Amino acid sequence: MANLKDWKKLYTGVPIWLFNTGMNPKRFRSIRLVISELGSSFTLWDTIVNGASDV
Repeated sequence: MANLKDWKKLYTGVPIWLFNTGMNPKRFRSIRLVISELGSSFTLWDTIVNGASDV
């Protein structure tokens, strides 16, 4: 179990589910989970969600 008292808040992020249809031949069909900064929408973290993901 994580010890949360040692953690400090650095950013406020907004979760975004991004679905790529794969209609463009240069991009494959995928679902991506993106955490974006509140206000600027700058990507703080992202990952592709698939069968091997732990998300």
